[in-house]
Amino acid sequence: MNFEQAREYSFQVPWKTMECFSGPECWCRIIVPIEPIYYTNPESDNRYEYSIVDAGALDQTTAEYIVKLHNEHFNKVKQCCKKEHDKLNIGPRSMYLS
Repeated sequence: MNFEQAREYSFQVPWKTMECFSGPECWCRIIVPIEPIYYTNPESDNRYEYSIVDAGALDQTTAEYIVKLHNEHFNKVKQCCKKEHDKLNIGPRSMYLS
């Protein structure tokens, strides 16, 4: 998976905030997918963990608000898709279930 694919995939999964390397006393928070998403740099074949927002970019309150909005939207879309899938009565629905 390359960086662009990792970014696109991150919109389809829930997010969480994390403390930066400075620990809980730091003012900032990192936003990452709940499950790590890894991508490779095609020039070096190095593997990296994708983050939505890196350390030092957002304060804790703003980061938590953004995660809340994303996750609420994610859950609404997930429920909507599951209901539509059930109406059609086709194939496995595991992709809509947690």
